[in-house]
Amino acid sequence: MWGSPPPLMLRMRSVCAKPTVIACAALLLVATASARTATHSSSVTSKSGKSVARTAARTAAVGRKATTKSARGKSRHEARGQQAMGSDRVRQIQTALIRAHYLSGAATGQWDARSKGAMQQFQADNHWQTKKIPDSRALIKLGLGPDRANLLNPDTAYMAPAELGKASPEN
Repeated sequence: MWGSPPPLMLRMRSVCAKPTVIACAALLLVATASARTATHSSSVTSKSGKSVARTAARTAAVGRKATTKSARGKSRHEARGQQAMGSDRVRQIQTALIRAHYLSGAATGQWDARSKGAMQQFQADNHWQTKKIPDSRALIKLGLGPDRANLLNPDTAYMAPAELGKASPEN
């Protein structure tokens, strides 16, 4: 009597097993979706648009400390722009300061404390800032402004009147 189950019982087992499998699959999908939502809701998006939680999980898996892009860039930052004046330019500035009676002696081509002090005094006497020297306004007033030799229309370009004894471009 207990040998093999009748065919109706086999069909009932397979019918009962399908909802169980479907329920387990649905439960698994809901669990992964809620875990994914919890990760996204607790993560903060950085400036680059990447999720911080993903970055933290990735660095935890690799075993390194998480660093932001800006922190990485600061260690390898190269200075931009002009870092120091050339000796020819320094000599020009010193000559102009000597001509304006702010510096005495000969132009050496070295931007030393004596040159800095003279330029600082020149800028202070003109009521300009004295922290960054030389200031562009000071250079222009000393006659060392931009070179206008290669202008396309030098006749129509605005040129400030030359000061401190420098000849004007039209003479």
